[in-house]
Amino acid sequence: SIITIYDEVFCLVRRVFGSDVSYRIEKFTYAETLDASATYTQPLAPGQVFTNAFPHLAGLEVSVTADAEGDGGTEANIYYLGEFTIGPTGTLDLSSLGIDFNTVHAGFNYTATAKTMPVAFMGDEGSVAMRKKRVNTVHVRLMNCLSVKVDDYDFLFRFTGEDLEEPPTRQTDVFKFHRLGWDRDGQITITMDKPFDGLILAVTTEVRW
Repeated sequence: SIITIYDEVFCLVRRVFGSDVSYRIEKFTYAETLDASATYTQPLAPGQVFTNAFPHLAGLEVSVTADAEGDGGTEANIYYLGEFTIGPTGTLDLSSLGIDFNTVHAGFNYTATAKTMPVAFMGDEGSVAMRKKRVNTVHVRLMNCLSVKVDDYDFLFRFTGEDLEEPPTRQTDVFKFHRLGWDRDGQITITMDKPFDGLILAVTTEVRW
């Protein structure tokens, strides 16, 4: 069950960690991009093995992200490292990547989905609700976004001229996507299936019928 109190969202969740089953009241937060997540920072220097860092996720397969740290400061959740299994004592081993990290986040990934309503309005020849139509162009206003999926098209925002050895830059702008095909609903599905920050602020479409 879910309840909202002003701008906060709470839900009753059934959690299963190994053989432990519990029910909890949890609050959604925009600051976290992984479910049941925790953050661990190496106490001395960056490394590849995070000893006893995630005991509540022991033995489970989780998604892992890492922060980018440099002269410009720290960018949280800028790298998606993939799926890893936490050791029996809560140790996360990233030695297979061969890269040192200072701060990592581990938890369960989820997909955020937004779907537009069917296109239904009165045109010059009456309602277009049941007529075949085509969404030619989709305009999506995004905030602090690294990746988005519009229907079956997956976009990771990297641009010509960028230094690929540097962390990617979160994008805040209106992006235009072109779409093919005809159907009767004219709906668009937008998903974020990678554990990055990002908000969808608005969606507009250009429809032909």
